[in-house]
Amino acid sequence: MIVKASGRQIPDIFESDGEQAFRVLEKKALVEAAGIEDCVVSTGGGVPVDADNRRIMSEAGVVIRLVATPETIHRRLEKGNPEAGGRKRKVTVRPLLKSEAPLERIRALLREREEAYATADATVDTEESIPEETAARVIAEWESLKGTRP
Repeated sequence: MIVKASGRQIPDIFESDGEQAFRVLEKKALVEAAGIEDCVVSTGGGVPVDADNRRIMSEAGVVIRLVATPETIHRRLEKGNPEAGGRKRKVTVRPLLKSEAPLERIRALLREREEAYATADATVDTEESIPEETAARVIAEWESLKGTRP
């Protein structure tokens, strides 16, 4: 939503306008997505850090956290990821991971964000699963929780 609305790639927004400007666009996209009925919204890892964003997500529906080890997250972001069926794929550039030690940066971000992440309604471990298995687990969690939410 952010790329489409702004006409720019996320790394470009970070580089030219900074993280705060990106977070404003991110919140606007979240508010828009929260207004759509019966949809799944996949956010970036920084979204739940903001208390207002957590409130928006919670009021909109069930919040499910996906978890994996820092090593797995790092591997999934690498070029030519074999988990992508052995084919080359476009790597998502994560501006906050621009670092000489991206794995250590992932670890640090997960530690910093843990309290916010822990507010999710449910957690799905993605460590040993392929995307289809993860999707099935998310659906199962959603179905078990959807009637418990206002």
